[in-house]
Amino acid sequence: MKKRIISAVCFCSLLTLFLIGCKTPPKDTPAVPEEQSTSVESGTAAGSDLKNANAELIRELNAARKKAVAAGADRYLRDELAVVDVASGEAQAVYKDGGAPAEFNTKASDILYQYKALEQAALAAAARKKINELNFADYAASEYNAAEDASRKVAQMFNAGADGKSLFGQAQKALAGYNAVLNAGYKVLAEKERDKVIQIKDKADGIKAGAADKAGYANAVAFFTRGNQDLKSGENEKAYNNFVSARDMLSKVYEDVLKKRAAAEEAMARAKRRVEDADAVAVKADSIAPIEKVEALDPAANESVQEAQ
Repeated sequence: MKKRIISAVCFCSLLTLFLIGCKTPPKDTPAVPEEQSTSVESGTAAGSDLKNANAELIRELNAARKKAVAAGADRYLRDELAVVDVASGEAQAVYKDGGAPAEFNTKASDILYQYKALEQAALAAAARKKINELNFADYAASEYNAAEDASRKVAQMFNAGADGKSLFGQAQKALAGYNAVLNAGYKVLAEKERDKVIQIKDKADGIKAGAADKAGYANAVAFFTRGNQDLKSGENEKAYNNFVSARDMLSKVYEDVLKKRAAAEEAMARAKRRVEDADAVAVKADSIAPIEKVEALDPAANESVQEAQ
């Protein structure tokens, strides 16, 4: 009896499982194969986008390296550039050999910022060199010291293996500090050069050089005007260069007009001397052999003489 009961229970259980398995799913419930298909399509789309992004990233790496070299990275930061080049080459080689696109994207993005940091650091090194050559450090001592500290930090961070973005930000600080020093120094030079332009302009105006050489004078004044505009906008190096050009051009105009004026005055003096010499000769000749004056004949007297004849 117990065996029959157990058999009946087992049968009912199997029947229930069978009916559940044969039950038709609701129409609004997506089938399992469709869900898997959507997931595959989404994954394919994401992979395709990542590959396109990586292709663009490789182009950006090449462009960033060129900019770093153009800024002087191969001159000021040769060892650091070599390290980044090795990292870039290895990352690209692994990726081309079938490496994970996401992993390459992460590494390449960091390397891109390292190249950008090298560009900024090279520009900072060039600015520092220029400051020291021109003895500008004293014109903005606090900015110079801050830039020096930032520059040292860049080297320390690079040696410590800091991430590219952090390196880039620190290198930007160093460059900004050195540029501030350069701007302060060029402001002093620009103002001194402006005074020189004004002095030579006053001399040129004194001989009316603007009328004697309109084109040359106008061109020089145009540079002077641009220099004033640059000085007001804080572009002091440009201002200095424009004032130097204005002074050189005005000096040339002044010297040329002065020479022409001197030549003209000399020509007039020679002509005057010739006239004076001619008058002196005439006076001397008259004193030696005076010219006799002939009285004009009276017409009436002339007629009387003719009648008498």
